[in-house]
Order: sequence, then C-alpha cells, then structure tokens
Amino acid sequence: MKGRDMMKVGDLVKVKYNGSLGLVTRIVMARSYYKSLAAPSPWVFLSGHDSPYKPHRLEVVNAGA
Repeated sequence: MKGRDMMKVGDLVKVKYNGSLGLVTRIVMARSYYKSLAAPSPWVFLSGHDSPYKPHRLEVVNAGA
C-alpha cells in the first residue's frame, strides 16, 4: 500500500473478493491468526465482520479525516 491507499482506523474499505463494506476498527501486527505465516504482518479488523483481513484483500473507498 502506498500514498492514498494506506489504511487507518476510521476508513471505509471494500473487501475485494465479495464487495462487502466495513469501517476499519483496528489494525494489528500479529504473527498470524491462521498459523500460515511466521513473521508478524498487519491484520485489519472491520466493523460487522467476524474475521480480520490482510490489507491486500481490501480497497480504501473513503479515507476518514
């Protein structure tokens, strides 16, 4: 992610593969919630969604102020 595509808490984002929308509620660096990666990487939590997403699976729709 670069420039305007950097996500932060409060941004409205779209999940690329299903088109659902959600507000970013928190972003954490974690080893892996699904045990697939060893190194810490960012995970994005969205309001109304049960599971976190990797940033490359999301698209910023409207950046919060």
